[in-house]
Amino acid sequence: MRSVLLILIGCFFSFNSLAQFNARVGYQYSYFKTGTKVHNTIIDQFNANNNSTLDNYQEMSNLKGFHGILLGGRYRFQPVALNVELTSMFQRISSEGIEPTSGKTFFKEHYYGIVSYSSGLEFFVGKFSFGGTLDINRLRIRAENDVRPDRHIILRENSFSSHFFVGINLDGNDHLSLSIQPFVQIPWTQFDLTGLESQLDTGANVEDFKDGFLNYGIRVIFNNGYFEN
Repeated sequence: MRSVLLILIGCFFSFNSLAQFNARVGYQYSYFKTGTKVHNTIIDQFNANNNSTLDNYQEMSNLKGFHGILLGGRYRFQPVALNVELTSMFQRISSEGIEPTSGKTFFKEHYYGIVSYSSGLEFFVGKFSFGGTLDINRLRIRAENDVRPDRHIILRENSFSSHFFVGINLDGNDHLSLSIQPFVQIPWTQFDLTGLESQLDTGANVEDFKDGFLNYGIRVIFNNGYFEN
């Protein structure tokens, strides 16, 4: 039994001596417009309703893109790596107008935040790589308006998805290297946007209020340590 234990410990330390750990920090931009059809239908109906009742109405924009930061780590064993990441993305949309009878200002602002917890594998071929992740996503929408000006939560929802990406890994110095990763994020489950519709009360003509938030974009990631082919 002692011999088996010593062999396992020896294998563990030999395995780790061949591994390379990189802390990671980066920026991510995601283009959402094609994946937020139900959400944007609600917003379009909200704008149509207010255009007919308010003066000088400034429309609320559709969701098109989110941006934010990425933090994580990569544990690499040639030619594969295990990635663990946290991304935090955000966006803000707003509308404003004047009620013709009272002259009061009408406004709504929505603050969107999506936090994703991801883990997955990355495979390397020279300076290039490809891989995928499994993601747990948490969407939160907070609102301010003329009736309730404090920033309050109107929706909290979770979903599962996966990122699929290709990467270009650039040499740096002994302390820093760079990865550029175009990606697509494909939803496996959807966010229920009933809370958003309840807040806006648009009467949008959709079958249900679920949306997947399919998106694609690019990541620019800085890794500590030198990139080894």
